Amino acid sequence: MELTGILLAGGKSSRMGTNKAFLVIEGERNIVRLKRKIERITKVLLLVTNDPQNFSFLELPMIEDIKKGQGPLAGMEAGLTTSQTDWNLIVACDLPFFDEKVVHVLIEKAKAAPEAQAIVPVIDGREHPLYALYHKSALRLVEENLSLGKRRIRDVLSQLRVEAITTDDLLKAKMTDVEIEKAFFNMNHPEDYKWANSQNFE
Repeated sequence: MELTGILLAGGKSSRMGTNKAFLVIEGERNIVRLKRKIERITKVLLLVTNDPQNFSFLELPMIEDIKKGQGPLAGMEAGLTTSQTDWNLIVACDLPFFDEKVVHVLIEKAKAAPEAQAIVPVIDGREHPLYALYHKSALRLVEENLSLGKRRIRDVLSQLRVEAITTDDLLKAKMTDVEIEKAFFNMNHPEDYKWANSQNFE
């Protein structure tokens, strides 16, 4: 399956107090770590940011939100509008333990559910919509919600044909409980970053 990677780097990082994309993990900016990993599994990687000058060092195709100030849903709109593939991997920039094995499970679920418009991890009852696959056909509902002033990804998911992957799916793919827990850990607060830096890495 050909995938376009859509890496969202447009957040204000107000809770962290600094740009989460530039946090250093194991001597490397997290955005660089994500680029390296996502490029291995996607045909094209797009970076969605409203500050392209700050990310030029990545040498990636960059796109800005069509509707500014509307949160990650606007980033999804920009990415899906630009994408040339049916399926797209949309990822937030605050995942220090992004795991390609999760993506392979998402892809297998998409292959088994041809009518789906989104494949979203649901781990311990919590959706992870920014570590998920979206079909190009989801764009229409993303656009409609934004045009109505609705910015919540959850609202869009409630209108799409969504298939979930669960902890059981990941365990069947030979991921451990620890790998699963870390894969979905995101850095929102300074203490999250401190914890991430205390862990063992790949």
